[in-house]
Amino acid sequence: MEYQTENEQVEAIKQWFKENGSSILIGVAIGFGLLFGWRAWESYVAQTAEMSSMTYEQLVEAVEKKQLDSSRETLTRLQKEHGDSLYAVLGAFQLAAEEVEANNFATAHEQLAWVLNQPAFPAFVHIARLRNAKLYLAENNIAEAKKLIDGVKVGEFAPAYAELRGDIASLEGQLEAAKTAYTQALESKELSSNVRQYIQIKLDNLGLSSAQVVAAAIPTLPEPPKPEPVQSDLGNPSTQKATVIDAVAHPNTATSQETTITIPAVQTSTTETTITPITREEVKLPAKIVAQPPATTHDLSNPNTSTAQKRPTTPISNDNIYSTTIGDNEDDTPVTTQPEPAPTTPKQE
Repeated sequence: MEYQTENEQVEAIKQWFKENGSSILIGVAIGFGLLFGWRAWESYVAQTAEMSSMTYEQLVEAVEKKQLDSSRETLTRLQKEHGDSLYAVLGAFQLAAEEVEANNFATAHEQLAWVLNQPAFPAFVHIARLRNAKLYLAENNIAEAKKLIDGVKVGEFAPAYAELRGDIASLEGQLEAAKTAYTQALESKELSSNVRQYIQIKLDNLGLSSAQVVAAAIPTLPEPPKPEPVQSDLGNPSTQKATVIDAVAHPNTATSQETTITIPAVQTSTTETTITPITREEVKLPAKIVAQPPATTHDLSNPNTSTAQKRPTTPISNDNIYSTTIGDNEDDTPVTTQPEPAPTTPKQE
């Protein structure tokens, strides 16, 4: 559509705003409202999460201090104000464990049943169902435990439900059904090593009493070997044996040879011997002996008459260092040196 003048264009624009202006304004208002509303919602959610977190921390602190009444009051407030939050579910598990420890099984069942009614957290619903059923088994209430797990879509919790069915069958005395359930649980590859070992122990102990299980857990120690009796006649010396080790002179080639020697019997005499004491008067001591040095003649004026030995003139070398004969004296006659005996002085009594 072509406009001939500017006035016609202005009139057309006014007409369009008259027809669509309200819609545009409403759309803009809605856009701003959504924007601010979303931000307000995010702020509310964050504030609510913060408040529920603070309440949950108060619950945990009360549980750690074993303040059961305070724990119940805090959890009630948490479930009332923030019942759709994860903190309320976790708080229910905390209080249920505390109630079981205090032997308040009825209150523990109530908390676990509350979690079963929270479909927003399916994984925690399965955990609450399994714990509640095991608590019924601890109370020997097998019927309620079976009612909880009958017709349940187990999903990824199949090994845990199989183990629970094995526990129920074992308590009912159905050993084959329990064996089948435990084996089915062990077939899962998602089990941790500790859980797998625990289920295997249950499978191995099927049909055993508590005393038998305890006895099987204690290892049996082997009996120590009994020593062989050694026959020996110590009273008869003629039967005693001695071992003689023969060795050659060289230590590296020394060998030992065991030789048996028979020791003859020793004849002992029973004849009594009388010892006569000797008196001091009967002992005769020898006369006092005085040692005199041997007489030697020294004539210093005549060297030929001197009995002193001359100093050897032959130098001592490695060849004659061990020889007792010294040559090269004045007469070229070998002289054999003999040391003079030292004078001895007898001991005096």
